[in-house]
Amino acid sequence: DDLTGQVSAIAEAIDWILRKGSRPAVVALSIDNVALSAIRLLGQADIEGSLSVVVAAGNDASEVECTGAVDLPPGVTIVGAMDSRDEVAGFSGRGDCVDIFAPGVYVPAAGVASDAAEIAASGTSFAAPLVAGAAARLLGAKPGMVGSHVAMALRARARRHAAQAWRS
Repeated sequence: DDLTGQVSAIAEAIDWILRKGSRPAVVALSIDNVALSAIRLLGQADIEGSLSVVVAAGNDASEVECTGAVDLPPGVTIVGAMDSRDEVAGFSGRGDCVDIFAPGVYVPAAGVASDAAEIAASGTSFAAPLVAGAAARLLGAKPGMVGSHVAMALRARARRHAAQAWRS
């Protein structure tokens, strides 16, 4: 089926990065649970070294699938979206498996109408790249840092949001 093909393609791309990609590196995936399934498929031992993987939490306002969370490598950071009021965006994936939230509502982005076009876009696919950029800065400052330490450093530097955000 189509979902199986997507998971396999993403797993193959990540595997290629693991085998042949230069390091340090950051991989940003904004393909919801397909990306998480692909990462689980690769197994915990495969994502090691100075590689950080950042995954968007999805835009269906549901709990991010936690049943296989133990299978996710520690270097994976799952990103939800917050709005300008510092609250979890209504559409954002949420729950205990979301590691960090970043701005994801009306994020300025390049448009396609012209070279100077701009848009304001929303989604965890716009929040995750902000976290990927922070991961890249950490790896740039400490190129030998392993992905699990990058994920921990990102969480440690993030400001925790109100507990009710998890329950809304």
